[in-house]
Amino acid sequence: MELENRRAWAAGILFAAPFITVVALYLDTQAARYGGLSGLACVPLVWLGISWAREAGGRLRRAVGAGVLLAVGAKVAWEFYGGSGAPLLASFDGVAGEVRAAPWAHLAGVVTGGLLGLATPRA
Repeated sequence: MELENRRAWAAGILFAAPFITVVALYLDTQAARYGGLSGLACVPLVWLGISWAREAGGRLRRAVGAGVLLAVGAKVAWEFYGGSGAPLLASFDGVAGEVRAAPWAHLAGVVTGGLLGLATPRA
């Protein structure tokens, strides 16, 4: 699988990290800075989900891939529409300063992972 290829992964990270940061800072007008890794964490999840969902054999793997895509999609949708900016899978209680979810960064990670997943040759 291409996700296990170190060169492909390195190229994906080199492209994804600055893209996610630019999207997060440009589209989230209330963000003074972006320092999280959650957007970058969305990249391999979506990449893996698409890769597995597109596999020629193995129903279980295709089902798990589709489930991963649905879960990440639901998380990002929650952050944009359902949770009024509240994170779905994180808690920032007791953290000094204002720390909040970065849904634009997560969406940029989803887009990047999706592009990488679709560019990966079908197994």
